[in-house]
Amino acid sequence: MKVKFNLSKEFKKVPEGEQVLTISDIVAKPKDLPKELTITYTDKDGSTLMEKCNFTSTVWKLSRLCEKVLDIKDGDEMELDEIINNLKGKKIKCEVVHTQGTQAREDGTYPTFANINKILGVVNDEETTTQATNPRETILKGL
Repeated sequence: MKVKFNLSKEFKKVPEGEQVLTISDIVAKPKDLPKELTITYTDKDGSTLMEKCNFTSTVWKLSRLCEKVLDIKDGDEMELDEIINNLKGKKIKCEVVHTQGTQAREDGTYPTFANINKILGVVNDEETTTQATNPRETILKGL
């Protein structure tokens, strides 16, 4: 097995507050008999946030995400491949909070982690484009 090294990227933390994040990657682990999903969210500036959804203890995270993005209802069922395919690439509006880690680094400082506190909804491409082009157009459009 060969490992290809990538030293060009620096880690950037997603800023706190309301953010629009894209679900850039979803991986089921382990591949043969999945027990969790690792979901990677990417901000418009390239910063990332990663969450793990364990199917036994934190399936509620995945349930809330699917409720907001895929409009599922309580008791609905969906194949894992279908969930992955339907979520990947979706843009969500969410509230991001920063929390301090509890385990100190070697230098005595504590890491800070970005976490999704609340999923506010799904964002379609029209909304993103309108917000990104000119805020005045958005205001004038409502008059």
